[in-house]
Amino acid sequence: MIDNGQDRHCPELWQRIFINQINHHFLAKPCCYALADNSNRVWITDANRVFERYNSAPNILKLREENLQNRLGPGCEVCRHAEQSVGSSGRTRALERTQGSREHRLTAHVDLNLGNLCNLACAICDPHSSTSWVPIYQRMNQQPWSLPLYQKQDRPVINDPKLFENIETLQLQGGEVFMQSAYTDFFENLARMRDLSQIRVVIFTNGTVVPAEAFWQHLLACGQVELFFSIDDMGERFEYQRHGARWGRVIENVGWFQQNAGPNFTLGFHPTYSLLNIYYLGELQAFMSREFPGLQRNWGPYHVDSGPCIADSLPGPVRDAIIDKHAGIEELSFLQDYIREGDRDFTGFFDYIDRYDRATRGCYQDTHPDFVALLRGQM
Repeated sequence: MIDNGQDRHCPELWQRIFINQINHHFLAKPCCYALADNSNRVWITDANRVFERYNSAPNILKLREENLQNRLGPGCEVCRHAEQSVGSSGRTRALERTQGSREHRLTAHVDLNLGNLCNLACAICDPHSSTSWVPIYQRMNQQPWSLPLYQKQDRPVINDPKLFENIETLQLQGGEVFMQSAYTDFFENLARMRDLSQIRVVIFTNGTVVPAEAFWQHLLACGQVELFFSIDDMGERFEYQRHGARWGRVIENVGWFQQNAGPNFTLGFHPTYSLLNIYYLGELQAFMSREFPGLQRNWGPYHVDSGPCIADSLPGPVRDAIIDKHAGIEELSFLQDYIREGDRDFTGFFDYIDRYDRATRGCYQDTHPDFVALLRGQM
């Protein structure tokens, strides 16, 4: 069980739902941060009854009942870690948003992932979230990817009046959202039952493609759209970390979105910090401030359950070098609290990078030489 002081209430257990489509099935869990273990996930096959199936599932009812008794389960590990390291999490932000109220509209916030179709094989990702990662995984691990592959045809489209009725916020995730026609189909169904101007949309995109016209028109009709570009670094380091992307093209596309966004849009960047880029965040922050001063920046950590690239605990000399390099940059002051000093063996990280380099024909040493030297000095 998780311990966060006296109040462990989490509004997300009621008002939020994460829906991940895996071909003909939907995996639902309390939110995008929750670990997908058996205590909090629900498999749903009926695209017209997602709301009912999820909100009547015995394990979800049990989680809510336990939370009313001031308990949270092991699936909430990501928020626990975030609260201990940087002092806030999805849970605490939900408490601020609802001002601690226990009255929640069921599934008002929907995290929607309609498939893992994607054109990139990013170093911080895996085949669960990108179809382009499957061959990379197979070359790295010398074995086939055993889980279902993305099917382009005959995928059911959610058409659930009860779910549509309750939606206040839609958070669209991928794969790459703007590659998938399923989102256009979803909005077609939604628009027949709801006035889109009543709905807030949050989108995360890798910036490599622009949306189809029909999808874009639906977004222009929404009440509010917050669109974030997942850009973690710049130049050749960006192209290494976001394998398959081209830096110049992505920057051109950011300009396209600026020119075509309606007054209902807010554009921003959502860099994810990890061992791959944490040494260079100051350079990225300076570039974004200079070239795109009107776009907001929301920095997010690589999650605790994500593997060898996490940067939350580092040897003193490495931590100090990162903190010193970013000294005076107020926007990045959170690194002081995020990075704890601790014993960290980088063998697993470099093993992962070596296999990733062989699979992608990249070279981390060439694109990140100064940070590699810093890490190697601690081995």
